Amino acid sequence: MSVIVAAIFAGFIFLKNQKGKMINRIDQNPAYVTGVVIEKMHFKGRSVKVKYDVDGVTYELSEGVSMKQFGSVNENSTLLVKYDKRKPGNAIVIWD
Repeated sequence: MSVIVAAIFAGFIFLKNQKGKMINRIDQNPAYVTGVVIEKMHFKGRSVKVKYDVDGVTYELSEGVSMKQFGSVNENSTLLVKYDKRKPGNAIVIWD
């Protein structure tokens, strides 16, 4: 049992570290665009799926959000998206 818990914890740390690295890459070469909420999801937490276009290519991102953020948007709401100019598929939502 303790091995399973350790594996889950290690996986969580790995994913958190990967997201941190992605945010650092975005911050090194940032660009901004308006995205549109295409779906709100509520299953073991809350998240939003956002669609955004860069140079004629459509991208989507899903991001876990707080209860306040989840309640502040609806489908078709617009949000500011910050992305990596070199790899536009790497993006985060900028919340006010």
